Amino acid sequence: GVGGPVKAMEREESSSSSDSGSLKLSEGQQERIQRNRERAKALRQARRSAKPYDKSPKAVAGFASNTGRTSEYVSRQSGTARPSTGRFTDTHGGYLLDDEQSSEQHSYCVVEDDAPALPDEQAKCEECGRKFAESFLQSKFRLCVCDQCRDYSTNGKHSTITKTEAKQRFLLKDCDFEERCGPPLSFHLKRNPHSSHWGDMKLYLLCQVRERAYEIWGGEEGLEIEHQKRSELKEKKKEKKYAKEIKELRRAVRSSMVHSDSKHHEHNFPQGKETYNEGDDTWTKTCTECGHQVTFEKM
Repeated sequence: GVGGPVKAMEREESSSSSDSGSLKLSEGQQERIQRNRERAKALRQARRSAKPYDKSPKAVAGFASNTGRTSEYVSRQSGTARPSTGRFTDTHGGYLLDDEQSSEQHSYCVVEDDAPALPDEQAKCEECGRKFAESFLQSKFRLCVCDQCRDYSTNGKHSTITKTEAKQRFLLKDCDFEERCGPPLSFHLKRNPHSSHWGDMKLYLLCQVRERAYEIWGGEEGLEIEHQKRSELKEKKKEKKYAKEIKELRRAVRSSMVHSDSKHHEHNFPQGKETYNEGDDTWTKTCTECGHQVTFEKM
């Protein structure tokens, strides 16, 4: 069985430890003990590889101590989620990766901020005129305004706007944010507050977006005229669509009325009210509902 070599190894180790004082093992016995020990280790490793995701702390600690390796799962048991520092990484997908393979597959992008400017190279604030080393508006939107002069109110001078809202409010296209009327507009990436599964939001500075829109439409008056044109065009489309739907509805009603009349109408010829025609010796009967006439001969 599977436990045979393990039990044999234990019996031989116990016998060798008890009789070490009186008996001396031969070289053949020592080689056999060593072979059984290696075979038992291989069988134990095979059992653990058949159940690689045993989440008990005892199994994890025993696996790390026997193999001399540190996996990503062991590091998570300690409460810290950090990359593996051992010889392999548990992918939790049924296989293990060496550190060389995992380092080739995972490439991390390191973003470094610019260092603060030297006193001789510091920018001058457009609001107060003082020099400053660094600021949020300068690093994100290339606007020379220090943090002390920044307007933090919601609808303030330095408020931000999303790209979707800017396109609707200022009638801009995607190309307008790029190199159409000047350098590309700077933006700040922020995690979407509505859902973590959605992409990051692009926040633009409202004053810069407004200035770009005025350059495209010829000022605030041109932007208002374009808004009015688009609203009138939208109303015309709605009216045209409404008239088309009314026309189709009337057509459907008329066709249903004609179809119902031709299908359910039956002529009603009263008995004994036929008219005799002496010229050709025929009789004529008339429907009392629709006035349809039928000429016939009596035998």
